[in-house]
Amino acid sequence: MLTRLLSCSKETEYEPKRNSTDVFLTWLRHLMGEHQDKLRFIVCGSIGLEPILKRHGLSHTITQLRAFPLEPWSQETAEACLNALALRYDLRWANEAQRSLLDHLGSYIPHHVQMFFGHLYEDCRRRSSNLLSPEDVKRVYQTSMLSTRGHAELADYEERLLRVLERDSVTLALDLLTETAVAGVLEPQTARLLAQSLLLKNSDAVLREVLDILQHDGYLEWDEHKQAWVFVSCLVKDWWKKRFSQSYVLPQERR
Repeated sequence: MLTRLLSCSKETEYEPKRNSTDVFLTWLRHLMGEHQDKLRFIVCGSIGLEPILKRHGLSHTITQLRAFPLEPWSQETAEACLNALALRYDLRWANEAQRSLLDHLGSYIPHHVQMFFGHLYEDCRRRSSNLLSPEDVKRVYQTSMLSTRGHAELADYEERLLRVLERDSVTLALDLLTETAVAGVLEPQTARLLAQSLLLKNSDAVLREVLDILQHDGYLEWDEHKQAWVFVSCLVKDWWKKRFSQSYVLPQERR
């Protein structure tokens, strides 16, 4: 709702829209204070609220809220879910099959765990089999999870950038993510080179903002050992690589 309130097609529209957003959030903050200890307000979303408001200088309007990020499952929880699903649908895991599934995901986001199992279950039904092998996991990952059948669930990783970032920043975010997916890592000097190649005003500031959002919203994380950013999810990395690698150009070759 806030991204819609703040979006504008003309520069002259921005100030009135920002003022309206400020009024709304100030009213909401007052409402929360008035009903403190009586009502509990929960604001949910797949994108971070803080980065959006920070960009528009409105962070002060949500200081009463406490962030409660929903982290991916632990390995133990993901395994328990997969075992419960297999038991419910009378399927058996062959040696290393479940381990292969978790390795392909990399990060155990609940929806992704369940989505992967759903594709495996449909595959077993087509084959009239109740055994899940490592070979089945690898095949289904390529033919279903990374295909157009998995696109609807994963496409939001691309589309929600349009709701969070300015148009020029979206192009940079796409370039940064594609570089990370193809090269496996995003080194700081490569990130700066990509930002400079777009001829953005204040490219360093824009780069910092985009990287903050990509980390805040769970796309990338900093790897201390590699001294570079990497994808949090192997699934998202592989999907992104398959989706955008055809248009990939080496940073050194950009003009």
